[in-house]
Amino acid sequence: MIFEARMEPRTPCVGTAWLTAKNFGSVRIEFVDTSKSGARIKGLLGLRNGAIVELQVEQPRLGAKTCRAVVRWVSADTVGLQYLRSDQKLTP
Repeated sequence: MIFEARMEPRTPCVGTAWLTAKNFGSVRIEFVDTSKSGARIKGLLGLRNGAIVELQVEQPRLGAKTCRAVVRWVSADTVGLQYLRSDQKLTP
């Protein structure tokens, strides 16, 4: 069971990005939704709570945007991330 502590509303989104983590390499992931302070993604196995990751999203007309986040929870193939800086929100 996952305790959801998010205070901001989540915005559903469709898109993909690259996730890179130490001792994990780079893998393509899928966004489920995003909020002001984080995102929910799918497609990962093996990440642990507290891991620092880097997300890179290709945005039309804006090019690539990168941000860092920390893994806050993991459930099967879904991962909850918290952006390390609130001004780095990603929207695929």
